[in-house]
Amino acid sequence: MSKRLQAAKELYKKFHWGKEPTEALELNVNFPKEWVVLGYVPIIVYLAKKGRDKTYRPYIHSFGKGEPFEIKEENGKIILEVKRDVNISEELPILASPPTEKPEVLALFNFQGKITDRGIEG
Repeated sequence: MSKRLQAAKELYKKFHWGKEPTEALELNVNFPKEWVVLGYVPIIVYLAKKGRDKTYRPYIHSFGKGEPFEIKEENGKIILEVKRDVNISEELPILASPPTEKPEVLALFNFQGKITDRGIEG
């Protein structure tokens, strides 16, 4: 096993509370120098199996200093509530795409949080 793959395995275990990965993915992605700004990202939601999870469950992370957003459900509708003013250009990650019609990747730039064993923070 390569050092990079071993490092990825250890990081996966850290992110998933000790759970061993069941698959590995190596991608050959052309990482361009030019990007198109699509907007800012206040919240990210992703599905994962962590710890003792038997099925995928959603993980929701709000960006900005001090969790400026709250997401809630009312009568079957998802509501994004702003808890305080946000300096968009300083606090929120930028969602960007390569300048192609069918890009292989989307990227977050200006991410000011960190990735810990609790997942995405900040």
